[in-house]
Amino acid sequence: MTDPQRPCLAKIELWNLNSFMGVIVPMETGVVYTNQTGGTGCYHPEVEGLFIPLNSHDARRRILKDPLLDAWTDWAVDISPKRVKLFLEVFELKHIFSAPKELPEGSWGEAWVPVVIRKNRNEYTELLGAFVNKTVILTYPNSD
Repeated sequence: MTDPQRPCLAKIELWNLNSFMGVIVPMETGVVYTNQTGGTGCYHPEVEGLFIPLNSHDARRRILKDPLLDAWTDWAVDISPKRVKLFLEVFELKHIFSAPKELPEGSWGEAWVPVVIRKNRNEYTELLGAFVNKTVILTYPNSD
Protein backbone atom coordinates (compact mmCIF):
# COMPACT_ATOMS: atom_id res chain seq x y z
CA MET A 1 0.00 0.00 0.00
CA THR A 2 3.03 2.24 0.08
CA ASP A 3 4.25 3.78 -3.18
CA PRO A 4 7.91 2.73 -3.58
CA GLN A 5 8.51 5.76 -5.86
CA ARG A 6 7.68 8.31 -3.13
CA PRO A 7 10.29 9.25 -0.56
CA CYS A 8 9.46 8.25 2.99
CA LEU A 9 10.24 10.89 5.62
CA ALA A 10 9.59 8.57 8.54
CA LYS A 11 8.43 5.06 9.34
CA ILE A 12 6.44 4.76 12.57
CA GLU A 13 6.26 1.31 14.18
CA LEU A 14 3.02 1.36 16.17
CA TRP A 15 3.77 -1.86 18.07
CA ASN A 16 6.08 0.20 20.28
CA LEU A 17 3.00 1.78 21.87
CA ASN A 18 1.75 -0.11 24.93
CA SER A 19 -1.99 0.22 24.57
CA PHE A 20 -3.54 2.10 21.71
CA MET A 21 -6.23 2.09 19.12
CA GLY A 22 -6.29 4.40 16.15
CA VAL A 23 -7.04 4.82 12.50
CA ILE A 24 -4.68 5.41 9.64
CA VAL A 25 -6.14 7.56 6.89
CA PRO A 26 -4.33 6.58 3.68
CA MET A 27 -2.96 9.74 2.02
CA GLU A 28 0.29 11.22 0.83
CA THR A 29 2.11 12.48 3.94
CA GLY A 30 5.63 11.09 3.61
CA VAL A 31 5.01 9.17 6.85
CA VAL A 32 4.55 5.40 6.74
CA TYR A 33 2.87 3.48 9.57
CA THR A 34 3.23 -0.19 10.35
CA ASN A 35 2.06 -2.50 13.10
CA GLN A 36 2.58 -6.14 14.01
CA THR A 37 -0.63 -7.83 12.89
CA GLY A 38 -2.29 -11.14 12.16
CA GLY A 39 -1.79 -12.66 15.61
CA THR A 40 0.90 -15.33 15.56
CA GLY A 41 1.37 -14.66 11.83
CA CYS A 42 3.31 -11.52 12.83
CA TYR A 43 2.73 -9.61 9.60
CA HIS A 44 4.02 -6.05 9.26
CA PRO A 45 1.85 -4.24 6.69
CA GLU A 46 2.64 -0.62 5.89
CA VAL A 47 0.61 2.34 4.69
CA GLU A 48 1.45 5.98 4.09
CA GLY A 49 -1.00 8.26 5.77
CA LEU A 50 -2.20 10.14 8.81
CA PHE A 51 -2.51 8.32 12.15
CA ILE A 52 -5.34 9.48 14.42
CA PRO A 53 -5.24 7.97 17.93
CA LEU A 54 -8.52 6.95 19.55
CA ASN A 55 -9.46 6.04 23.08
CA SER A 56 -8.25 2.46 23.55
CA HIS A 57 -11.76 1.19 24.36
CA ASP A 58 -10.03 -1.35 26.60
CA ALA A 59 -8.31 -2.78 23.52
CA ARG A 60 -6.02 -5.09 25.51
CA ARG A 61 -8.94 -6.61 27.43
CA ARG A 62 -11.06 -7.06 24.31
CA ILE A 63 -8.34 -8.70 22.21
CA LEU A 64 -9.16 -12.12 23.64
CA LYS A 65 -12.72 -11.71 22.30
CA ASP A 66 -11.53 -10.38 18.93
CA PRO A 67 -13.43 -12.20 16.14
CA LEU A 68 -10.40 -11.57 13.93
CA LEU A 69 -7.99 -13.21 16.40
CA ASP A 70 -5.11 -14.77 14.44
CA ALA A 71 -6.92 -13.97 11.19
CA TRP A 72 -5.19 -12.75 8.06
CA THR A 73 -6.38 -12.68 4.45
CA ASP A 74 -3.44 -14.81 3.27
CA TRP A 75 -4.57 -17.62 5.56
CA ALA A 76 -7.58 -19.88 5.12
CA VAL A 77 -9.50 -17.80 7.67
CA ASP A 78 -12.51 -15.99 6.26
CA ILE A 79 -12.04 -12.23 6.49
CA SER A 80 -15.25 -10.68 5.27
CA PRO A 81 -17.30 -7.53 5.79
CA LYS A 82 -19.53 -9.69 8.03
CA ARG A 83 -16.60 -10.49 10.35
CA VAL A 84 -15.52 -6.84 10.34
CA LYS A 85 -19.07 -5.92 11.41
CA LEU A 86 -18.86 -8.48 14.25
CA PHE A 87 -15.48 -7.00 15.24
CA LEU A 88 -17.04 -3.51 15.45
CA GLU A 89 -19.80 -4.87 17.69
CA VAL A 90 -17.37 -6.66 20.04
CA PHE A 91 -15.16 -3.56 20.32
CA GLU A 92 -18.26 -1.31 20.68
CA LEU A 93 -17.25 0.82 17.71
CA LYS A 94 -20.22 0.42 15.35
CA HIS A 95 -21.48 3.93 16.16
CA ILE A 96 -18.20 5.34 14.78
CA PHE A 97 -17.33 2.93 11.96
CA SER A 98 -19.07 0.56 9.58
CA ALA A 99 -17.75 -2.42 7.69
CA PRO A 100 -16.92 -1.80 4.03
CA LYS A 101 -19.38 -3.36 1.58
CA GLU A 102 -16.46 -5.39 0.26
CA LEU A 103 -12.88 -5.56 1.43
CA PRO A 104 -10.52 -3.24 -0.43
CA GLU A 105 -7.55 -4.82 -2.14
CA GLY A 106 -4.78 -5.58 0.33
CA SER A 107 -4.05 -7.75 3.32
CA TRP A 108 -6.39 -7.50 6.30
CA GLY A 109 -6.91 -9.21 9.62
CA GLU A 110 -6.26 -8.93 13.30
CA ALA A 111 -4.93 -5.47 14.28
CA TRP A 112 -5.21 -4.13 10.68
CA VAL A 113 -8.92 -3.78 9.87
CA PRO A 114 -10.50 -1.79 7.02
CA VAL A 115 -13.43 0.27 8.26
CA VAL A 116 -15.52 3.14 6.93
CA ILE A 117 -15.97 6.28 9.02
CA ARG A 118 -19.66 6.90 9.71
CA LYS A 119 -21.38 10.27 9.58
CA ASN A 120 -22.99 9.82 13.03
CA ARG A 121 -22.26 12.42 15.69
CA ASN A 122 -20.02 10.81 18.28
CA GLU A 123 -17.02 11.57 20.48
CA TYR A 124 -14.76 11.59 17.39
CA THR A 125 -16.82 13.82 15.09
CA GLU A 126 -14.30 16.66 15.22
CA LEU A 127 -11.29 14.40 14.68
CA LEU A 128 -12.76 12.21 11.96
CA GLY A 129 -15.35 14.52 10.36
CA ALA A 130 -13.19 15.38 7.36
CA PHE A 131 -12.92 11.67 6.51
CA VAL A 132 -16.60 10.60 6.65
CA ASN A 133 -17.38 7.73 4.25
CA LYS A 134 -13.66 7.14 3.68
CA THR A 135 -12.18 3.68 4.18
CA VAL A 136 -9.41 3.80 6.78
CA ILE A 137 -7.34 1.21 8.64
CA LEU A 138 -8.27 0.59 12.25
CA THR A 139 -5.24 -0.71 14.10
CA TYR A 140 -4.64 -1.80 17.70
CA PRO A 141 -2.27 -4.05 19.70
CA ASN A 142 -1.72 -7.48 18.17
CA SER A 143 -2.55 -10.48 20.39
CA ASP A 144 0.87 -12.05 19.90
